[in-house]
Amino acid sequence: MRPAIREKEQEMKMKEDGKPPTKHMHSSMYKAAKEGNFTALENSMRKDGKDEPRLDLLKLETRMGNNLVHLAAESGHEDFIKQVLRKCPQLVAKPNNSCHEFAQLVDKPDNSCRGADTPLHIAARTRHFKVMETILFEAKLREVNATTETPCTQKMKEMENGGTARIITSLLRKKNGAGNTALHEALRNGDEKMGMLLWKEDKEMVGSVNMAGESALYVAAELGFEKVVKEMVKFLESGRQCEEGVRDRALRGPEGQNPLHAAVLAGNRNCVEALINLKGSDMTNKADDNGRTALHLAAKAGEKDIATRLLLTDPSSAYTKERTHGRTPLLEAASSGHIYVLREILEHCPDTVEVADDEGRNVVHLALKCGPKHSKAVLRLPELVRLVNEADCFGNTPLHVAAGDLNYRMVKRLLKIPGVDLRAKNNEGFTFLDICESKWQYTKMQDYLYRNLKSIPAGRKPQTWNHPAVQPTSLDKPEADLKGHANALCVVATLLATITFAAAFTLPGGLTPEDIDALPPLPSPLCNFHDSPQQPPPAKLSGRKNHKPGHPILIDQPAFRVFILADVIAVTTSLTVLFLLISAMLAEEMALRRAIVYSKKLLYISLGGTMVAFMMGLYSVISTDVVWLEFAVGVIGSSIPFLIKYFQVKSFTSTPVFLHRLLSKKSSKKLWSVSWNRKVHNNSESSDKTDSVDDEIKRTVPPRLSLGPHCKLFSS
Repeated sequence: MRPAIREKEQEMKMKEDGKPPTKHMHSSMYKAAKEGNFTALENSMRKDGKDEPRLDLLKLETRMGNNLVHLAAESGHEDFIKQVLRKCPQLVAKPNNSCHEFAQLVDKPDNSCRGADTPLHIAARTRHFKVMETILFEAKLREVNATTETPCTQKMKEMENGGTARIITSLLRKKNGAGNTALHEALRNGDEKMGMLLWKEDKEMVGSVNMAGESALYVAAELGFEKVVKEMVKFLESGRQCEEGVRDRALRGPEGQNPLHAAVLAGNRNCVEALINLKGSDMTNKADDNGRTALHLAAKAGEKDIATRLLLTDPSSAYTKERTHGRTPLLEAASSGHIYVLREILEHCPDTVEVADDEGRNVVHLALKCGPKHSKAVLRLPELVRLVNEADCFGNTPLHVAAGDLNYRMVKRLLKIPGVDLRAKNNEGFTFLDICESKWQYTKMQDYLYRNLKSIPAGRKPQTWNHPAVQPTSLDKPEADLKGHANALCVVATLLATITFAAAFTLPGGLTPEDIDALPPLPSPLCNFHDSPQQPPPAKLSGRKNHKPGHPILIDQPAFRVFILADVIAVTTSLTVLFLLISAMLAEEMALRRAIVYSKKLLYISLGGTMVAFMMGLYSVISTDVVWLEFAVGVIGSSIPFLIKYFQVKSFTSTPVFLHRLLSKKSSKKLWSVSWNRKVHNNSESSDKTDSVDDEIKRTVPPRLSLGPHCKLFSS
């Protein structure tokens, strides 16, 4: 209702001003244009049964400013457009004003709504190639007709097209509200064929720049259109431009970039090669508004081949610093984790390793932020090993950074490098060990670090760690949920008791039946049926006659006897846990704590017995001639303790993300930043040994110390 009310108000206002009301396209004409039905269009233009349609109605527009050619171009009806333009050729270059009119209708003007599209813009945007050819053909035909007219009529035609006699040129160079020509629209919407055709009609459009600062050459390079880029480069090299400044405008891009920046971001090597070969352009050494050259972008994107080509063309770009962080292309490659690009830059410009960013961080500092895999690869390069003792503006060496980021793996890796300085202090006066003691509040991580430091020939060796000899567990806390622990242990013990109890009455191999002679012969390691297939297997083996009905068939095998013992141990320990916890449920709190501690130890025994029983029971029923299967069962079953130990160590020395989770639980979801006062150590040394465990922990957790923005902890 609101657009209709607005339309009536505008008509009433125009009547008051003495102007005729604006007429808009009828709905029947709109449908005919959308369907491409020219016959229906003619019928809708007839009035009062007249035979001849009113051609003046062809100039009517919708409320959004679109004429019949706009509507047909959007739907792809080239025949309809041809017939309309033959009747009313001036519609070929008529722009719409859809956004402006729509903003007025909804009482919401918007300066970003630009519109002003010609039918050629719409054809290029919708990728209707036939429609574009039809519009260009009709424009050329109109231009030919204009040359045969009288000077008076030709002058009128020129006025309609903005004062130029070249109708086709005016149409091709006409820009919409965003400053895009039809060439921009075709390239931006991914139609290289249409873009090539439009550019060949007017090659100087290579220097056409839209409101975003993008030239046609920049857009073609950004989308990786190799043929268009190569042809445009050839045209610029030929020097056949009629207008001044075409070459300069063609090399423009947004935010001070050039087409080479766009080609590097697109990762198209052929486009990069063509633009580098453009004589007199010097695009390889030109930086954008942020100070980034094409080599910066190649290093950040990991384009090794493109980076190599740029270095061969102009090695000086490897020393250029961008303005945001002051990083060279080498530092960009290190911070992005692209080791191959980093090696390529070092090969061509080895002295770039001496350049640091605005915060004094070198390649090793930045590589530590990219994960252990990339960091290890960087530390393997002999050119970079000497940087391990270099400090940044905050005085932090790479060892400080790794310790501050809770990156145990890289700490261990850095400690293995000969000559690493363990006594280096940052601006706050702290060594990396001070940071470890202040932040690594997990005993096993500190123990692993201590073991590594004991083997280092030089540097500081910690005599004692500022933490309790026995780290308190979750059960030692006053607020521990003892009944919850007990219930969980009861569930596990019940499951183990059920499994092992059932296994005792479903023995592997079964029981001896009453008719012993009906049993098949037992396998024997002395008989190998595969080696002597002609000899029949023995009908009876020794020992079978001694079996009584109802006894286990495999009772003579050692593996079966181990199965029986392991199963008995598992049942006994799991039932003991149940009795112990049930009896302690109603006892005092201290008794329940002790029961939980003992129950955990018994459950470990029960779990081990269950696993041994499973392995031995399976081993006893496997035929002895399948040696590899027996070996596999034994190896896999025996590897469980080693796997448990491995994953325990892995969990204690994992990546910062996993360490963050452990520390979050350990410190009630609160992580301390490394910022503390040296007085804490003095106080902790003189503290009373008779204090409680909780007080001891509080003394070993330092307050706060600032290591700079790159040593931030993960926030919980």
